[in-house]
Order: sequence, then C-alpha cells, then structure tokens
Amino acid sequence: MSIAIEIPDELIEQIADRVAAKLRRGGHATATPSDESHLTPAQVAERLNLSYAAVARALREGRLPGRKVLGSWRIDPAELRDWIDGQQSLPRSRKPSSRKEFLEEIRAVRRAQTG
Repeated sequence: MSIAIEIPDELIEQIADRVAAKLRRGGHATATPSDESHLTPAQVAERLNLSYAAVARALREGRLPGRKVLGSWRIDPAELRDWIDGQQSLPRSRKPSSRKEFLEEIRAVRRAQTG
C-alpha cells in the first residue's frame, strides 16, 4: 500500500533553503546528494595518496570537508579542491630542539590557519 502526498512548491523551496543554510553552517544533510559526483572516503584516499584510515579519521575530526549522508561520508570535489588550496606548507629550516619548541611551532601553525 502506498500513499501519495502532494507537497506545495513553496514548502519544497523552504526546505531546500533550510538544508542549504544548515550545510553552509557546517551541518549535515540527511538526503542523498542529487549529484553523483560526490566522493567516498576511499576515492579521496586514492586521489590524495593517503590511507583510508587517515581520511576517515580526518573526516571524523572535522579536519577534512565532508558530510554524512544516511550514515556514509560524502565529500564534494569542489570543497576538497578548496580545502587543498587552503592548506599551507610551512617550510622548516631545522628540527625543533625540544618538545616544548615543537609544540610552540604547532600552535603557531594553528594560529596562522585560523586567522
């Protein structure tokens, strides 16, 4: 048995606007992307020459752009390119002489990345 429900266009537009706003704020969508071009963590790992585990960990920790769709991670290729372009490679002329110096360098990099 199936039931057909007609949803007014205005309501569909309101829902789409709310979902888009939530995604812009870093929320998660609960619908399957209409565009099949979204990547899986395995595809991202292959493209970036990383392990699947490293990509999955970065997604969980919020260090890599992505969103869960029905329980599975999906990554927008454009967002991935923007993220890659935004990464900074800070050359280091020498190794830190101590753990404290190393931690200070890490904090400086984080401050530079957050603005």
